[in-house]
Amino acid sequence: MTTSDLLEVPEDEFAAMNPFMFRPSLTIIFDDGSEGPLDIDKDGDIDLDDFNLFMGLIGSELDGPLFTGAPGDFDFNRVVDLNDFKYFKENYPGGPAALAAAISAAAVPEPGSLTLVMAGLTCMAMRRRRARA
Repeated sequence: MTTSDLLEVPEDEFAAMNPFMFRPSLTIIFDDGSEGPLDIDKDGDIDLDDFNLFMGLIGSELDGPLFTGAPGDFDFNRVVDLNDFKYFKENYPGGPAALAAAISAAAVPEPGSLTLVMAGLTCMAMRRRRARA
């Protein structure tokens, strides 16, 4: 884009504008050793820790200067939303199936209702036995 492509701004409006908004900017991104934007915790690998951090960011709206993006905002629209989740899921090493497998492998099974009932009955039986003795 050249200066001739820009629209002309009336002089009175131009005088009221902040002159800093017309300054060029330069963004320099250093290699921080991470595996790219999905490595949210910057530990050198993309794993469930990154996924858990990302899930904590869902629904966040970013405020303030945003030059190189922010953790979880992969499309740079200043909101961590379902589009960012889709990007994370599709670009996870091994694809969506690998992410689903990692999540299910890390899930801690909760005790079933029958197990809780059996534990309660066992405690009641032991208490009854002590009361008779």
